[in-house]
Amino acid sequence: MKEIDLNNIVNLLDDPDAEVYRLIATDIMSRGVKVVPIPEKIWYQTSNPTVQRRIEGILHEMQEKEAMQGIAEWVDNGATDILEGAYWIAKFRYPGLNFFKPIKAVEAIKMSIWLSSNNTPNPFECISFINQAIYEAYGFSIKKQKDALNPNLCYINYLLGNKVGNSVSIGVLYFSVAQRLHLSVYGVCVPGSFILCYKGEYDDNPVFYINTNNYGQLVREDDIVDYISHLGIEFREHQIEARDNKRMALRILETLVFTYGQAENNKRTKLYRSMLTIFGQGYELEI
Repeated sequence: MKEIDLNNIVNLLDDPDAEVYRLIATDIMSRGVKVVPIPEKIWYQTSNPTVQRRIEGILHEMQEKEAMQGIAEWVDNGATDILEGAYWIAKFRYPGLNFFKPIKAVEAIKMSIWLSSNNTPNPFECISFINQAIYEAYGFSIKKQKDALNPNLCYINYLLGNKVGNSVSIGVLYFSVAQRLHLSVYGVCVPGSFILCYKGEYDDNPVFYINTNNYGQLVREDDIVDYISHLGIEFREHQIEARDNKRMALRILETLVFTYGQAENNKRTKLYRSMLTIFGQGYELEI
């Protein structure tokens, strides 16, 4: 349908009949996000508060649907890039987010490491170069204590824009950079934290762990087990195992559900719980 026809349809949104409004809204949403600029333009042009409110509701629903479809396709396609999964989770909160912006930022970090490291095959040296880039050259840091419960700190775009995040977002950034450098780095679901591990080419178990909460410090399995013990949590083997990208994306969602719950934001808590259903059986939250 031509733009002029869609303009006419959007302008009918002030119809007092709820059924008519629902039909119009359904028609607009069925066209997909490619038509979003048209109702957005009308929102700015109109002085009718009813039309503005209804346009906001329609756009919000369309953008949520786009994010849900995006994360579903990411899962169905093998979840090969943790950054893409983190992007779709963030887009649920920031619908105007463009994927090329975080990609460009992470690729710049990766390139700076690649140039300074001379593509060293030594994993210890490579981890050292990553640490220097992320925590020193680019100055990323983690908010601690009470501010760490701010849900915004979970989002990769917030971290990249503000240079501050939490255990989840800094872990995702580190993970993304390591993957782009072709390191055998995986996520680990340690309770209350997001850390990484390195597995050699012929190793079934992690060779060492990377504490991204503490400037990429290398730690041993015994250190992780002791940490879990100090939390008063029963140790289970899966807490120190290398996990796939899907499970680490769930850790992002898990943290968002928790932090929004702490903030008593029931709407966003419910929205992110709905995203969990996309992962299917076998990827339940490990609280």
